[in-house]
Amino acid sequence: MAAFDIPSASARITEARCTCPNGAVRDDPKRLQRHMTRHDPHIYPGRYVTCVHTPDRALCRRDDGRAGPSLPDCQPLRCRNVALSAENTDQLRAALEAHDRELARADQLAPFVRHRLQTRRQELADFLTETAVTGPDTMTETP
Repeated sequence: MAAFDIPSASARITEARCTCPNGAVRDDPKRLQRHMTRHDPHIYPGRYVTCVHTPDRALCRRDDGRAGPSLPDCQPLRCRNVALSAENTDQLRAALEAHDRELARADQLAPFVRHRLQTRRQELADFLTETAVTGPDTMTETP
């Protein structure tokens, strides 16, 4: 998985924030959300990742014919549509710490649960290591 800057994500976010009269900047979250609802730039902010949805690259294709990502099918550690904000990275690090706390009591966990938790923790740690090279506000691409 290689990390790279994604100008289209930055351009879409800038456009969503700056398309208001008289050069004013939208910094009010309610107004920004209203604008994004009206002029959908296909940016879907989330707790762990921000999806800059491009259907032909999405791993979460919808079966119901509607536009946008299928969030229940999101694969954030593998998808090329993922962009990370500083807040997303903080949440991912907090999830890693939560896994570490759970694994500290590994002797109390069932072997399958322990194995799945260790695997998930390693995937998350690898993802954070790979994206730390370029920092937040990047996307990931699977080679």
